[in-house]
Amino acid sequence: MPSRISWSNSVVSDDGARVSGRGDIVIDTATGVTATLDPAMGAAEALALQVADPSGVAVLAIFSNIMDGSVTVEGTLGAATALTGPLVLYGAAVSMFATDLTTLSVQNNHATEEATVEILIGRIVAP
Repeated sequence: MPSRISWSNSVVSDDGARVSGRGDIVIDTATGVTATLDPAMGAAEALALQVADPSGVAVLAIFSNIMDGSVTVEGTLGAATALTGPLVLYGAAVSMFATDLTTLSVQNNHATEEATVEILIGRIVAP
């Protein structure tokens, strides 16, 4: 049974420049994953997301309680991305991050603070 993901984004600078919007995306399935990462991890941890083909992913959202760049996520297309804010990708943009979401590598390089990484995947089974 289809469900809905509601989104709302707003980015505002001190001098008044801004972009904002909101909407809904109808999806077939939603999956949420939460990982707790120890401080100063020696190696990245692979999270099993079990989404081999990202072409049906309507939204991929990755948040962390630490947004100073010390937490990184890595898809299948190269270098790790340091989280300095939430990473939210819609539709075809997901495939620019990863061509396969079977696993996603996450790492906490913060010296003392435990990181909580939350991932939401909204999929359309039959586009």
